[in-house]
Amino acid sequence: LARSAEDHLSKGFQGFEAFKEKQAARHTDIDINSLDVALVDGQLKLSALDENGQPISDKKLASIEDAFFKEEGLVRSLTLGLSELTESIAHSTSEFFRDYDLEFSSEGTVKDGRFSLNDLVQEYNQYFEKYYEDSSERGTILEGYDKMTPTTEKYKTFSERLEKNGLEIFATLKFAHERPSRSEWSKMSSLIDLNA
Repeated sequence: LARSAEDHLSKGFQGFEAFKEKQAARHTDIDINSLDVALVDGQLKLSALDENGQPISDKKLASIEDAFFKEEGLVRSLTLGLSELTESIAHSTSEFFRDYDLEFSSEGTVKDGRFSLNDLVQEYNQYFEKYYEDSSERGTILEGYDKMTPTTEKYKTFSERLEKNGLEIFATLKFAHERPSRSEWSKMSSLIDLNA
């Protein structure tokens, strides 16, 4: 599931960046970096801010959404990627006694994603920078094996970083630290007692 989510997210991210470039040319008065997509109630929802940091008008958002939903491959990649990411997080963290109740749409996708695409990219990049802050990679034959490059410089884009490290460690490190509530601890304690 995590590998499938990685593939869909990488493809979806690249497609969404290209989509944003097209929209930047058509809508010069919006902050194109704020254009975001999230899985809400089983559907992808877009949001964006204008140059002053205010939400764009419903009419302008509808125009952007019309263009977005015509790109069926992109919509499919992002829907599956954000859904599978949420499922993957739920599965990996349930091993650490965190149980996320997921609701699914009639199409089989998670109704509400854990992240918007921009939030995911930001949090993943922060995680990657921290995880690899003291790491270096050996060069290729052409570059010379004795050349060492910091990992964070070798893998600069979200897609490259996702390919390098995947989602599983990110999900585990990011969400497994969420501590269970007292009632969850009591349930775990009683299960431990029963198994003893």
